[in-house]
Amino acid sequence: MHGTSWHLLAQPKAGWPDQPPQPWLLRGILALLVLLVTSATFWLTRLLLKDRQMQQWFSGLFELAPVGIALFDAENNKLLQANPSLKSILGDHPRSLAFFNRTFDEHGDPIIEFEGVTQTLARSEKLTGRQSLVKDSTGSLKPIMLHGLKLITTDGKPVVWLIVEDVSAQKNAERLKNQFTSTVSHKLRTPLTSISGALGLLANEAAGTLPDSALRLTRIAHRNSEQLTYLVNDLLDIEKLIAGKMTLEMKTLQVSDVVRECVENIGNYASEHQVTVDIRQLADVKVTADKRRLMQALNNLLSNAIKFSPEHSDVHVYTEREGRKVRILVQDFGKGIPPEFESLVFEKFAQAETDGRYSKAGTGLGLAITRELMLKMHGAVGFISRPGHGATFWLELTEEEQTTSASSDDEGPGKT
Repeated sequence: MHGTSWHLLAQPKAGWPDQPPQPWLLRGILALLVLLVTSATFWLTRLLLKDRQMQQWFSGLFELAPVGIALFDAENNKLLQANPSLKSILGDHPRSLAFFNRTFDEHGDPIIEFEGVTQTLARSEKLTGRQSLVKDSTGSLKPIMLHGLKLITTDGKPVVWLIVEDVSAQKNAERLKNQFTSTVSHKLRTPLTSISGALGLLANEAAGTLPDSALRLTRIAHRNSEQLTYLVNDLLDIEKLIAGKMTLEMKTLQVSDVVRECVENIGNYASEHQVTVDIRQLADVKVTADKRRLMQALNNLLSNAIKFSPEHSDVHVYTEREGRKVRILVQDFGKGIPPEFESLVFEKFAQAETDGRYSKAGTGLGLAITRELMLKMHGAVGFISRPGHGATFWLELTEEEQTTSASSDDEGPGKT
């Protein structure tokens, strides 16, 4: 009816009840809901406070860290954030991750054949311990060590954390140490050669017959002078290799000929230790290398294998091929390399210890020199070892393309 308002009311025939049919159940559900909401609120509050505290700690570490730390956008390589230490190391902050792709040699010339930081992180998403020379804001060369990690943020955005460490002090100390070692080695070499030669003549009784006691002492002194000569020569070799002053005469070499000549030369040393060097299968291949330095590298592996082999045991020498890669392997059956020492095998002056004492005498430079020589000849060196089952060291070079794939299987093994 136009202009009239109506109100419709409804109620149960028996009237409205004073309380629900099951009041305690309803009240319990309401109490549980209140408890859940309160607990969730408390948990979220604690989580937010803890997250804020962690952010404050991280911010303090980020600002006060003695190494440079920077955060980059992994998609466009732009700098997002950097700490003060990065500015103190490189001057103005690098505005792009690509800044670290440009590296230089010690003369300030750009290094062309070098995988950049962006390429490495795109390939492996991790970068550890890379040393390089970059130019700071003043144009001066700065030696740095880089550590990088690529991550995905919670919103799906890829970022790169980069740690930049200034290693100028370490490099300067290493340079001074190398200069000192080189100077001492050169000063020792000339008089040591004269002393060793004179003792050798006396030990061989070239200057007349000596009493037995004097002859024994002379021979001991001659052996010790020879050991000292080896140490001086090793020091000079490693210094030249690190400084890039060693010149190599790269020629085409027959691998089997080099192996046999090395085994023949080390025959007396093997006999003194009562060890047999057994030549197994040798591939008929040619490689490009410096013969003298390749023999030096192989001789270091052979002498180590003989030195760490038990008496009346064998040392096996053989080759393996995979594609155009050729490996010369030296296998011994001694105690093997302790697992804790494996990462130090090719470090300078590193020697494994047994029962708290050095197991064998040596300069600790042989394998370090071998590694540097193989890198210089565009090759590689490595090993496989199982404690208690000996070790197998190998030298790897690339076969010449024109070399045939024939193998000298029919030549049979030889022994020294």
